[in-house]
Amino acid sequence: MKNFTGLRIAIFLFLFLLFGGVFSAFAQKDPPEILKIRQLYRQTGERIAEAEKSFPESEVFFSEMTVNKGGTMYPAVGNFKSVFSFYYTYGDREQEPYPNRLMKVTIKTERAANEEFGEYLFDEKGNLVFYFEKINDEPESRFYFWGGKIIRIQRGDKLADINSRAESAAPKAVQAQAAKVVGIFRNSISLD
Repeated sequence: MKNFTGLRIAIFLFLFLLFGGVFSAFAQKDPPEILKIRQLYRQTGERIAEAEKSFPESEVFFSEMTVNKGGTMYPAVGNFKSVFSFYYTYGDREQEPYPNRLMKVTIKTERAANEEFGEYLFDEKGNLVFYFEKINDEPESRFYFWGGKIIRIQRGDKLADINSRAESAAPKAVQAQAAKVVGIFRNSISLD
């Protein structure tokens, strides 16, 4: 009986240590900036979903641009098609009467056998705060920005070391690509 009791205690301790570590990982709180970005993401998604029910009655505007809509094959690539979806609304109406505040951009790309999806989220000041990327069946990547600086990179369910040499170029590339996307948007709504 003593061996059985000792075994039960050993099993209990093992399970406590095992699950204690798992639960403590979940119990760690995200920084307030991450929570604010997630809240903005959720609110923007809800606002867009509501607008999609009836865009004419909404203050959310939607523009779409398709690259290679006809499907002509690209040399050394094959099939290539990219669809940019821009969601925007009014900014400071005293300064600018037209809707020009970019909220979110999604990009769906088919390139050879690859399917890519990217999503950019901007705050009310027009700053990039979040980027999501999914390529084929690879784990998705999430980039969180605050004040123009990277604060978190998540690849799949793992957090990357944002200070590592391996990750140092990725946030800059995302920000450069976001600037290009914003440029495309600005040119598409220009009334001049």
